[in-house]
Amino acid sequence: MQPGAPVHLVGRGERPYHESLSAKVELDQDVYEVGEDAKITITLTNRGDRALSNIMASCNRIGNENQLGGRPSSGAPKGWGELISPGKGVTVGPGETKTFVAIEPVPEAAFNVGKVVVSCDFAPYAGFNDDGAYAEDSARVPGGFGSVTGELYYDRNGNGKVDLGEAIGNTGIVLRDEWGLDVVKAVSDDKGNVRFSKVPAGDHQAWVDGPWKFEGRSGYVQVSADHESRTGFPVVPDVRTEPKPGGGDHTPPAPAAGGPGDALAKTGASVLGLGLVGALLVAFGFGASLIGRRRQIV
Repeated sequence: MQPGAPVHLVGRGERPYHESLSAKVELDQDVYEVGEDAKITITLTNRGDRALSNIMASCNRIGNENQLGGRPSSGAPKGWGELISPGKGVTVGPGETKTFVAIEPVPEAAFNVGKVVVSCDFAPYAGFNDDGAYAEDSARVPGGFGSVTGELYYDRNGNGKVDLGEAIGNTGIVLRDEWGLDVVKAVSDDKGNVRFSKVPAGDHQAWVDGPWKFEGRSGYVQVSADHESRTGFPVVPDVRTEPKPGGGDHTPPAPAAGGPGDALAKTGASVLGLGLVGALLVAFGFGASLIGRRRQIV
């Protein structure tokens, strides 16, 4: 090849694998202990018109120690058969669905963060392709507790710290886990300081009383077992009337005529009637979704 000489190249284009391949992973339990074998059921479906060969799993790309399917500290796991090296991959024919089972013990790090996770991409030579089908599942690994401290405040000037008059005192704040359960509550002192002394390990979202709310990830809290986390709790107003400096006014204004309060009255529904309906829904198990595991299938 000479510099500047014309070159004729021929390349082949292929559609992304996830357009024809879908995947699902499912753990066999909602709760595990460290060292207990987790049974992972993997379901692969080929929606295309040609066979897909050499399909492998590439798991835990982020490298977290609480995940299954391979970790930086332990290398490739056993119990995944042909789906993970030294396996050679599997073949799924056109229009075919195949199910595979992997077994792997729950790692110790899952206790530290309160959950075990399996998250994998599936594609031919998945380690080199990032256009495969993705699936994940998680389960709780309870028993670990940590603590959280921080300041509840409204950052009026946007400088990222608590200035005079920005602290929100004497206000309740709740941590809710990723399964939707309120696990612990605290009340800020007169300077806005908050302390949660015993919080289950895991990921939590903070919720605050009064005319305030968290925006984006500002209320996200990650708790590790036997560790104290320090974080800020910056909030923004949740009503049209901005709260007084120092957070002293925690009472939202009364709804205007025709607002939510009037809307309930105009429906003709009584509070007692709504309460009865709510009780019946709970009795028939509609509240069970609060503690279900999260799954993602692509």
